[in-house]
This record gives sequence, C-alpha cells and structure tokens, in this order.
Amino acid sequence: MAWLVLAGCGGAETEAPPPGPPSCAIPEVGLPDGSCIRPGIPPDGCLEGFVHDGEYGCAPVLPEMPCPIGTMAVPGETECRGIAACGSGKWGDIPIDGTTVYVDASYVAGDGDGSASKPFPTIGQAVVAAPAGALVAIAAGSYNEDVDINKMLRLWGVCPERVEIVGLGSNTTCPPATVCVKTGADGTEFHTLALVGPVSGFTLSGAQNVSLDRVWIHDNDNGGIDAESVLGPTSLTLTESLLEHNVGIGIYVMGADVSVANTVVRDTAPGDTSRQLNGRGIDFENVCWLGADGMVAACDPNAPAHGQVTRSVFERNHDVGILAMTSEVTVAGTVVRDTLPTLNQAPGGAGIMAQPPCIPDGSGMFACDATAPSRMTVRGSFVAHESGSGIVVASSEATIETTVMRDHSPGRGMTIQNACAPQPDGSEVCETHAPSHVTVLSSLLQQNENVGLLVIGSEAIVEDTVIRGTKPDSLGQFGRGIGIQSGCETLASGMLECDPEAGASAVVRRSLVADNHGEGICIIDSDATIEASVVVGTLPRANGVYGDGVAVFSALMPASASLDGTRVEQSSRAGLSSFGSKVSVHMTHIQCAAFDLDGENSGQFQWAFENRGAVSCGCPVADRECKAVSSGLTPPEVAAPGM
Repeated sequence: MAWLVLAGCGGAETEAPPPGPPSCAIPEVGLPDGSCIRPGIPPDGCLEGFVHDGEYGCAPVLPEMPCPIGTMAVPGETECRGIAACGSGKWGDIPIDGTTVYVDASYVAGDGDGSASKPFPTIGQAVVAAPAGALVAIAAGSYNEDVDINKMLRLWGVCPERVEIVGLGSNTTCPPATVCVKTGADGTEFHTLALVGPVSGFTLSGAQNVSLDRVWIHDNDNGGIDAESVLGPTSLTLTESLLEHNVGIGIYVMGADVSVANTVVRDTAPGDTSRQLNGRGIDFENVCWLGADGMVAACDPNAPAHGQVTRSVFERNHDVGILAMTSEVTVAGTVVRDTLPTLNQAPGGAGIMAQPPCIPDGSGMFACDATAPSRMTVRGSFVAHESGSGIVVASSEATIETTVMRDHSPGRGMTIQNACAPQPDGSEVCETHAPSHVTVLSSLLQQNENVGLLVIGSEAIVEDTVIRGTKPDSLGQFGRGIGIQSGCETLASGMLECDPEAGASAVVRRSLVADNHGEGICIIDSDATIEASVVVGTLPRANGVYGDGVAVFSALMPASASLDGTRVEQSSRAGLSSFGSKVSVHMTHIQCAAFDLDGENSGQFQWAFENRGAVSCGCPVADRECKAVSSGLTPPEVAAPGM
C-alpha cells in the first residue's frame, strides 16, 4: 500500500484514513490511532518543594519576593527565614560536651585557657589547644583572623548572624582563605557561623567527610568555597547554608566530591575574567593546572569532580548557575534562575551546563578536549529566566527528567551540541565530531526564545515532553520548537560554517510541540524519527513568513525524517515540508495547513514523500488524501551554536 510522491507528482489511493483523535480530557492530546497521551511531568511527578501546575509542569514553592540579605528559603518554604536559630545564653544551642573548648572574643583578661569561665579570645588559639575530635564552642563576636585546621574538630557558633570569622588574607600555609582545612582534618565539622573576608571564605584540600552546616558565607572577594583534591582525596557536604555576594565563584570544586543540599547560592559577582572568575554559582571541574599567565594550561581527564545538588536554589549568579566540566553531577529538586552574562559576554548566562574542558592550546587559540566529557543527570528541577539557554550539554552525556525549562529571554530552553571554544577573534572552534548524547524525559520547555530545544551535531531522545510557546528572538529570528541540525561553528565574520559529516539524529516520541513559530520541528542535514506525537499551532514569524509543522532540509548532506502515529495540525504554512529531503509517513494526520505537503528541490537533492499507509489530510477533519505541491517556499535557516 506504500506510495511515493516525487517532484510534485500526485500519489496513488491510500488505505482508509485512521480514526480521528478521540475527545481527550485536557491536558491530554489525541493521536491518529484514537489514543490519548499526556506528555510533560505527570501529576505525581513533582519532587519535594514543588507543586504541579495542572498542565505539564511543576513550579517551586518559594517566597514571592527576593529574600533579604542574611535570610533564605529553599523549595517548599513560602517565607524567608534566618539560617539558624541563635538559642539563649552565651552558648545558645551548641551541643556542649566533655570535649568542649570555649571561645569568646569579649574575654580579654589575657588568661584564657579554653574553659567556659576563661575562654580563648581567638578561634586560632582554640584550634591549636583542642585535641582531635574536640568541640570548639564560639560565642557571639567578630573574629578577625585566618583559621588553619589540620586535625578533626567540630566548630560551632551560636548562630551565623552573631558569629563571624573575618579573614585577613594572611594565611601562608594554604591558598588564601578565611578558613583552610587540609590533610589530617578528615571529619571536621562547621556549624552555625559566618565566613567573610578579602579572599576565599572556605578552602578545603586533602581532607574527606568535611561538613558545613547552616553557615553563612558572604562578601568574600575570591569565592565562597574552594574544594580541591590537590593535596589528596577531598570531600565536602554542605547543608542548609547561604552563600551570597561572593566574587568569582560561589562554590568551586576541582577533582573533589561535593554534596550540596537545602542551600541557597545567589548574587555571585564576576571578578577578574582573565582568571576565569566569572560569577558562577557552582563549578565542578576536573583537576587542572594554571600556566604562568594565570590561565588554565592543562587538565587531567582522569581526575573528575563528583557532585550532588538537591533541593537548593541558585539565583542571580553569572555565566553559569551550575557547571560540570569533565565531571559527574546530579541535580535534583533544585531551582536555577535569573543567571546573567559575565562582564564580557553578551548574550550568555546558562542555567545548567555540562561540557569538556576548553583551554588554550599553546598557540593563542583555545580548544576543547572532547575525550573528557561530563556526565550529568537533572531530575525534578526548575530552570527559568536565564539570559542564555536553560540547560546546555556540549560534547557530554546527560539525562534530563521531569524538569521545567522556561521563560529564558533571550535564551533557548535547551541546547544539545558539540563543545565550542571561543577564540580571541570572536570566532568559535567546535568539536563537530564529538556529539553529545542526551535523553529528555517527561519535561516541559515553555516560553523560551529562538529555539525551544536545539540539537546540533548530536544525538537526542525526547520522550513524553512538551515544547511550546517558543518565541522569535529580538531580531525576529527563529521561534522554532525543536531544531535538529548538523554541527557548525562561527567564523570571525559572524557567518556559520557547517560540517556536512556531522549530522544530528533525534527521536521525538509521545511528545507535544505546540504554539511555536517558524517551524514546529526543523531537521537540517540530519535525521529524525517522530513517533506518537502532536505538532500543533505552528505560527509564522513576526515578519509573516515560515510556519511549517515539520520541515526537513538537505542543505549540505541528505536529511530525512520519519513520522509514525503523529498528528500535525494548524500549520500556518505547510504541514510537512521537504527541501531536497526524504520524508516517510505512516498513520499520520495532517490537519488545517495551508499546504498539506510542500516539496522543493535543494541543489543536488530532490524532495520525496513516502506514504507507508494510513495517512490523511484535511480541515477540520483529516478525511482525504494528502496533496503534495511545489510552491517555491523558502527553506529554514541554521541556528548558531552557543548558549
């Protein structure tokens, strides 16, 4: 029963059209075989601290207004709160025991011995005097000192708003930091105090199972937390804490294992961009070394960082909210929002990003090491209002599940691409033969700009997902729902150069692509399979052109698409358009399009539509044979890589 339509010729009679879509209960959508699907996050799919929106996504439960300085809220909390209660009395709620060594800055008698009646006036004195395993109780006060720890201790302040360690930047035995924890200090704990100063707030290397609990790390001039495995295996747990107004990077992790839970990282400011102090929220990287110029000179692909981020908030940081570079990171139940560009970047500001290292190659150029991918899982999270893409995966592997990516302006919802290294002349060199491998499951991409989900030279599986309401950018360009295209890189002139041997491949299954602009799904020099999905309401761009439900374009190499069990409805131009490409269709309805099928040759490539049976067109009901025409339509453009 198969037939082939070539170069505008009519087709043979088809078998009887499949049944029309049933009357599905909103927000379900109907397929040509009479079944209903409910893509997006299921009603019971929201993690703790999130509520279902009644349609396809989850929204975090958080205060409506930004929290004042020194207060915080994590998903599930409707009011801003302090970091920790202060308790009563000089020692508050500190769990005093027989090992306790006492510290009180107001005790200036000069005979401090660490007892409750004669406490040490400085934390440094207590750290030296305390035996390993002791508890150091710290009374209210501002402690102007650097603290160096090389044995297991438990440091407890009365509360962060009353106990602050103000660094001097004079530590010579560690990288400059207000508090430095190093080899020999496995198991060290910090509770309910604040760290502030002219250098890094907290540095850790060579110690494992260190914990920071209900700490306030703020207004540090060289980053909030720095955890590196330079001195040996290093691990840190950060819980119920607030990092704000630090300069450079909120949390920097190099080759270490760091777990972050119920924590807020916000308002990290860019610093000296020549030293890569870009204002990121948290940065997981493999072990790298700096050259004489202060730039990264080499990295070890066998020394990744490992990270877990749960039920936390990253907001108003710069460059990237959460970055994984040659690292393995899991993000769950977390909000990443309002990420801004760096000082020298426009546009930019990705919410979450996974990539290999991209460093100078010795000739003044930059290159990415595609042999060192990152591996990332994002589950049950909310990424919104970024100035770049919500999530970027570059020459890496990722699974994105039950996650919302929305309202990015001017950014995309998600970009899956080859890693690209910006060059001094403004061009980008991309690893076009190093694809990303990404699975997107039961997620929502909504009200983004340019492209909702863009796959460049990579492999993607998109299942049970909703991509809708993508808008053209400020130049009136794009607005497409899903873009699937070959790997390209940007030349110094701003033009794109695409690699004809670096096509993308994608599977879109049980998904809804709705109310986008230009193209619902656009395939350029690539291959795609669309199964049991609905592409509906594809609108023209602001200039009134385009508007194809599914467009397939062979520009430099043959492109193809297969549609099975799919409904394409309300396309302002063609339901299906082929520009020198083969489009194979089975059990599919094309409803209410200006053209059912439009075929245009593209250079050496000829267009073709193959009917594998049970295909019908019409409006308002798909009850007739589809017609193919050639009406001189303009093919879609290639989208640029990047955030």
